[in-house]
Amino acid sequence: MTAGQPQHSPSKTEQRIERMKLAAPIDPVDDDGVRVFGLGTLVFATATLIVAIFGQEWLPGSPLFEICAAGTLIGLAGFWWCRHRRQRATPRSPQN
Repeated sequence: MTAGQPQHSPSKTEQRIERMKLAAPIDPVDDDGVRVFGLGTLVFATATLIVAIFGQEWLPGSPLFEICAAGTLIGLAGFWWCRHRRQRATPRSPQN
């Protein structure tokens, strides 16, 4: 600010906005992705079974089975990778 200009006092709205900018003290639910990939893989595997059993009756000629199977395979790969990454990040104690 330059000399001679009045100081700006924040309005109530500006004060509220500043309070809202504070981060909530909440820890992340899952920081390594294992639970997310596990749940997603379980959902896709269940959908694959349902579509394999009933899919031709609902939508004949639909690529639903291939989509569900691909989701299951991608989920398994992601689940494995997240577990592998978590194990690598966990410090190991020296064994005697």
